[in-house]
Amino acid sequence: MDGYCRKAADDLGYPVLCPRVVPTLIDIVPCRGPAPEEELWGEYCLDYVLDILFEGPRDYRGPFATRPRAGHLAIWTIASTSGMYQGGLYGCPEGGEQQEPAQLDGHTGYWWTCPAGGNLNSGHVAFQWSANGVVSGVSAHGFTPVNRALVRTLLDQLVLLSPRAR
Repeated sequence: MDGYCRKAADDLGYPVLCPRVVPTLIDIVPCRGPAPEEELWGEYCLDYVLDILFEGPRDYRGPFATRPRAGHLAIWTIASTSGMYQGGLYGCPEGGEQQEPAQLDGHTGYWWTCPAGGNLNSGHVAFQWSANGVVSGVSAHGFTPVNRALVRTLLDQLVLLSPRAR
């Protein structure tokens, strides 16, 4: 994952969340590119978003009927001025619903839920926080205690990877 994270941090000029451990990957999309807004990993990274499909353990039940153990999660570090950030929960139509505040892994933020719709965090439970003009978060599809625990576990596995000096 360091290669994805390093490219994003270098392109953006600020530290990004980098996972040290992720569930078994099915697919990963590392970054949002210049234009149109939904184009992924163009020449430069404009929004750092790890959009991940994964294979859960034997008893995991994800959102996909044709592949029940498959799940969806996202990890992001974006500027609060990003054209894709509208306030509220990042990547959630109409901003999502803010839940209780929490401090997880040293980050003070909020739990969120996002109704099903048609964007990155639709149907997800998420933890998101802001610091120094940057919005960061982790989400997993489904409003279950298992997915909330998955978000907590992922947070424990993240490090901030800084850009290289230019």
